[in-house]
Amino acid sequence: MNINSMKDERIRKKCVAIAVCMLLLIIMLVAGVHSGRDNEKGGKKITAADAFRLLGYLSAEDFSEYISDGDYVTVGEGREIYAKLCNTPSTYPIKGKGDKKKLTEAEWIEIYKACVNNLGMTEQIYEENYTVIGAVQGQDNQVFTDKGLISYEGLDMLAEKYRSITYLMAEGMAVFKITELEETTTVKNLWIEKSRNDTLEIFTEAGTIELTGVLLGEEIAETVADISFAQGEICNVALKKDLIHGKVLSLKEDGVEIEGYGLVKYDESFAIYKTYGELSMGQKRDLVVGYDLAEFVVGDGKLCAALVRKTPDMQNIRVLIKSSSFGEIFHDTITMEVTEETTVKYGETERTLEPGERLTLTADSECMQEGRVYVTPVNSTGRILLTSVQRDCGITGYRGKFEVSKVDGRLIMVNELLLEEYLYDVVPSEMPSSYSMEALKVQAVCARSYAYNQILYNGCAQYGAHVDDSVSYQVYHNVAATENTVRAVKETCGQVAVYGDSVIDAYYYSTSCGVTTDAGIWDCAEEKPYIASHTVNEKNEYVDLTSEEAFSDFIKWKSYDAYDNDISWYRWKTRVSIEQIKRNIDQNMMSRYEANPKNILTKNQEGEFESVPVDTVGTVKSIHITKRGKGGVATEMIIKGSLYTVKVLTEYNIRIFLAPVNSNLTRNDGSKVDSLTMLPSAFTTALPVVDEEDNTKVVAFEMEGGGYGHGAGMSQNGANSMAKSGMGYEEILKFYYQGIELKTLY
Repeated sequence: MNINSMKDERIRKKCVAIAVCMLLLIIMLVAGVHSGRDNEKGGKKITAADAFRLLGYLSAEDFSEYISDGDYVTVGEGREIYAKLCNTPSTYPIKGKGDKKKLTEAEWIEIYKACVNNLGMTEQIYEENYTVIGAVQGQDNQVFTDKGLISYEGLDMLAEKYRSITYLMAEGMAVFKITELEETTTVKNLWIEKSRNDTLEIFTEAGTIELTGVLLGEEIAETVADISFAQGEICNVALKKDLIHGKVLSLKEDGVEIEGYGLVKYDESFAIYKTYGELSMGQKRDLVVGYDLAEFVVGDGKLCAALVRKTPDMQNIRVLIKSSSFGEIFHDTITMEVTEETTVKYGETERTLEPGERLTLTADSECMQEGRVYVTPVNSTGRILLTSVQRDCGITGYRGKFEVSKVDGRLIMVNELLLEEYLYDVVPSEMPSSYSMEALKVQAVCARSYAYNQILYNGCAQYGAHVDDSVSYQVYHNVAATENTVRAVKETCGQVAVYGDSVIDAYYYSTSCGVTTDAGIWDCAEEKPYIASHTVNEKNEYVDLTSEEAFSDFIKWKSYDAYDNDISWYRWKTRVSIEQIKRNIDQNMMSRYEANPKNILTKNQEGEFESVPVDTVGTVKSIHITKRGKGGVATEMIIKGSLYTVKVLTEYNIRIFLAPVNSNLTRNDGSKVDSLTMLPSAFTTALPVVDEEDNTKVVAFEMEGGGYGHGAGMSQNGANSMAKSGMGYEEILKFYYQGIELKTLY
């Protein structure tokens, strides 16, 4: 090849290269223009598949005729869908854009939200911000976020991990990504199980979640931390290592009162972790008052987390002592007299009371300005006499110690003592000490089982107690302990009744009508199969008494063979005037409605019963028991009045409304009882009594029934009869609480 030929070839190659560069430049410019136009129009287009999926949450309509076979939805197709759903095409949100143009995702969401508003579906379809923290093991459609566990559909939420995203939600499920937010999310008070390399294992309500991409510079384990996330990264891990602990004195709405620290308020993201056994999330009731079970993580002066390290040993119980006649929990004046040397401590001050010396406290007392006052006998044999509180047994000594505190300007008083010693004064207050020893042992096991659960339930935790001393829980210290009742407690020391792994709720009552009911009378969410309906005789069988005819025949059978049939309350009869029933209703309607609105229902104009407050039914026209539970106990009653027709639910409410307040009640042995404030039981009929001269006029209702109490669990009088016949306490317990075993706690 000559020189000229070589020059020509070089020129040709250069031209080709220039042409290729020009072509690439044109392609890039065109792509840039289109990209710019997309950005101007809102960016990414909405696919037909996504549009169809979202419409499925909004409507059952078939929109296939409105969306073409193309991959994307056009402005015109969106308009037709909008008109179909809203019937207002003129308010279509997208203006000034040709019908054949494709809708962007942002424009589609604008249309979609307008449809949601028009259809009144804002509670079902809404926007929410979430930061995805990690996957949930074994769940393909759930993720753990800064706001807890979230389900999703049609998305890949894990691809957006550690980013703050606004999602479209349908019925609580994330269904569409709207936009990413440039902000930092901090999840507070997470429990770090351990770290390894660049991974943190955190424990959540959903289980263990792994966080990757963390460089801490140290290995950590069993620590609470605040973890921050932004733009797909973990940007900060703030460890919280400051711990305090002490006996929990009370649980308030805004914090925990801890011995030695006073009231420490909750952080807004306060968490409870049960670290003994299998790690789990806890509840506030796991912070059992009167016990030092937890370490508290503190930060900025607040409780960030509680680490519950063990279960309570259940050897102590805290009892809220009510005023005389069990009137209220508050006291204006508290007067104590001690039998042996006793210390009184408040703040940094401690002084000693000698035997026979008295202590008087009011809200204005100098020592009450220091917070709690602790009154503690030096020796376990010391007793404290409450001379300001009257009980049936008179002024007798309390075991254990007392704490007095001020709430809303008045005094409350808590008696802390050993659970076994508490039972010494519960058993005789709940069952006559003259009963057979085996019956007293049954009562002791029932009372201990009940108390055990009340300690766990923390029912009076806001006042620093587990129970109070009235019939709201178990009556305590109203009747003096005797040698027999103490012996019954000691010979069953630590024993409780269990069903499976749980201590039972050992309900009991005075007297059966020959049959028991089940826990359905309380509409319990938790099943209690050990509280079953059965006859209270040797047959121990189920009989169906749920129909009016069957129950009426049964309750008239006064000689029906049962363990309780020699007890005066076994059968009874009373007649209550229609005027007295009206007074009962008018005096109790609102208080019973406020106690539980779902149990007092009023018929509306459409003939349906709804929960609305009314304070009277007017003149009582008729009363019908319309539903009976197991054993025949009345659980639903309809009262028709001149103003309203009301449906009354629960055996307790029925007993209140049919109370023989100004009437005599005749018992099985012919004895009469006056002016009861409620029917002895809801095992009753309610039949109208008409005027002798005008048989169309109802003047009273006659109640014929049996038993005393709610009728679920153990009949105390039945248990005593069984004990007299030679049955042992364990046999009696297993008769009344079916499928149980006895377990010794300590």
